[in-house]
Amino acid sequence: MIHSNLTTENQNWEFRHPHFRRGAIEDLKNIKRKSAKSRHHLQQRAPLSTYQTEGDEYLYGPMYKHILDMEERLHNMSKAYEVLHHQTSSLRSVLYGQQEVIVLLLLRTNKA
Repeated sequence: MIHSNLTTENQNWEFRHPHFRRGAIEDLKNIKRKSAKSRHHLQQRAPLSTYQTEGDEYLYGPMYKHILDMEERLHNMSKAYEVLHHQTSSLRSVLYGQQEVIVLLLLRTNKA
């Protein structure tokens, strides 16, 4: 259910749902988009100009933006991890090769 607190200066939207609780990420999957019939009813109650932006943001507000931002940051971190993992593996291979060369040099100098 969406509640509106209208003032003369600004308009704030508040989203309420029994499964929308701080820290309860798993419960977010229980929140479903309303049907077209319900949306049509919402649009009849409030003119389109009252919605801050188009799309789903008028339903979910700042929390929706925050979740999208967190998803993007997680995706970027995963990509950075993959790059770091690849670079670390490459450096280990180089280090292993250098250690083999050092051992071979030491063996040759000891024979001489």
